[in-house]
Amino acid sequence: MSLSLLSRYAFFAICVMFTLFSLPFLGHDWLWPITAVTGILSLVGLFDLLQIPHAVMVRSFSAEP
Repeated sequence: MSLSLLSRYAFFAICVMFTLFSLPFLGHDWLWPITAVTGILSLVGLFDLLQIPHAVMVRSFSAEP
């Protein structure tokens, strides 16, 4: 596994863990914006992981009239 792929999954795991571990402490006013940001990042990462891979069809269009 390449280093960039490992760091991508590590950042996703850190975001998910921070979101889950900070939920009981949302009574603090300074914590909820950080939890909201990491929660949104976690949802985007989860959506990215659950996407169905598909091939991209590339077409070459000429500029001739």
